[in-house]
Amino acid sequence: MSENINRKNLNLGKCPTCDEWTHFDLIKKISKSKSIVKCSFCLNKLKQYKNGKVHYEEIKSHDLFG
Repeated sequence: MSENINRKNLNLGKCPTCDEWTHFDLIKKISKSKSIVKCSFCLNKLKQYKNGKVHYEEIKSHDLFG
């Protein structure tokens, strides 16, 4: 592979909604350890927590605005 991949932007994991291994697209950075991401497979929006390990949690639509 001739291109350099920035590992900070490579966001792979298992989606808790569709149970598939996928890439998560960053929607919004909330803080240094929290983000809102979207599953590339089922397009569901999730909260991402980084605290030693990455944890994905399904969010409700009101969480996006509150």
